[in-house]
Amino acid sequence: MEQKTLIAIVVVAIVAIAAVAAFVLLNNGGSSDKPEYVTDDDTNRLLVFGNVNNDNYLNQADLTMLQKMVDGKMTWDIKTYPFADVNTDGKVNQDDITLLKKFLNGQSATMYYVDWNLEINSVPYPLTGNVAVPYDSSLWIGQIVGFYDDVVYMSRPEGFVQGLREDMFPGAAERIEAQGGTQKYAYDVERLINANVKIALGDTNALPKDTISKLEKAGISAILLPENREHNGLNWSNSVITLGVMMNKQDNTKEYIKYLEEVSTQIEKAVEEATKAQSKKSYLLVYCDPYEPGWYVDIRGTDPELYGDVVTCEKLPLYSAMEPEGDGYIQTSVENILAINPDVIIFSTWGPFMEDYTIDEYKALVHEKLDYLKESKAYKNGQCYSISYEVYGTLPGISGLIYLGAQIWPELFDETEGLAYIQEYFDLFTAISGTDVTTVTGLLPLTQEEIA
Repeated sequence: MEQKTLIAIVVVAIVAIAAVAAFVLLNNGGSSDKPEYVTDDDTNRLLVFGNVNNDNYLNQADLTMLQKMVDGKMTWDIKTYPFADVNTDGKVNQDDITLLKKFLNGQSATMYYVDWNLEINSVPYPLTGNVAVPYDSSLWIGQIVGFYDDVVYMSRPEGFVQGLREDMFPGAAERIEAQGGTQKYAYDVERLINANVKIALGDTNALPKDTISKLEKAGISAILLPENREHNGLNWSNSVITLGVMMNKQDNTKEYIKYLEEVSTQIEKAVEEATKAQSKKSYLLVYCDPYEPGWYVDIRGTDPELYGDVVTCEKLPLYSAMEPEGDGYIQTSVENILAINPDVIIFSTWGPFMEDYTIDEYKALVHEKLDYLKESKAYKNGQCYSISYEVYGTLPGISGLIYLGAQIWPELFDETEGLAYIQEYFDLFTAISGTDVTTVTGLLPLTQEEIA
């Protein structure tokens, strides 16, 4: 073959390869970066593929934007709009429009979502059937989304289920089967099968890898969305909003989304002001459990999971007085806490939401700890507080942040407004609607004066 012919073939090949590369880059917005599924923005918590415009809803606006991409009127950037690839095949085309239309029409299909490992997972849409949960906080999610009455199983001891407050969780103690056994909460798959469970919610305690595999073989959908912890930046707000779409019940979550966005905006403004005024404070979360004596703190760990009370408290202008360590649940001592000497000490207390737990018992538990810390800077400045983990380490935690913030920074937060937000949350999203929140043990943070 002549040299000129070889050169011509090589040139044609190079041009063809370049054209293919240009096409791929164009359809991926010129970016090969990994898509950013998770943000800190509370207006963007929906993790379902089909949420084309990255808001908290799956609706006609997503279909309109997707149509523009398919028609070439808008370039698809996989990093900016990762959820536009509705069927997750690496392309945006008519197949994605067809699938999104099925979701919007409530038709059966496979729905893809980003799970707590930041990996693409799938569920049968719409999710229906009996539900298994690991925590009482799961029931709060059920009350908002609309699957509360479908919860038939909880991977907790019998005493825990029987101790659930009837006013807060009506009918739960009678309806829900308790798993019993250890405190690790991993589901007993055979018992879930016998209870005709179709959906298993939870976290990595309830859904370790081997359990997930067994559930899949049994035809039970394991939903890898966090509930009372944060995992790789995902938390309960992602779960509420995403489950609402998965179950075709997103109309039930609209008020929650509106509330979340409003309160988050208020808090962000105060944090910005605190940062400008250099009034951010160091803090420690001292964990109080009536069944676990000793001294423990909840802090940021070195693994992807983060305890819920840390997630909630650090939305305020607070920063941890300790460096990240281990899994974030660290045994310590009075001497160590006094040596660290944070500006603020918050006792995170487990137990106030059990049926037989009184406000006096709650205060007594915290008071016993507080007495040991009288030499701390926080105590001397009146900056010791207590919160209920069941509230502030889970879904309703954001409701009390403005009230708690008003105790620590009265110049930045309004206490009356904070109380109104707590009342509004429990009126809108729980079974105790209409109840004065100041009369319910554990809903309001306690001040040092109230504890002492």
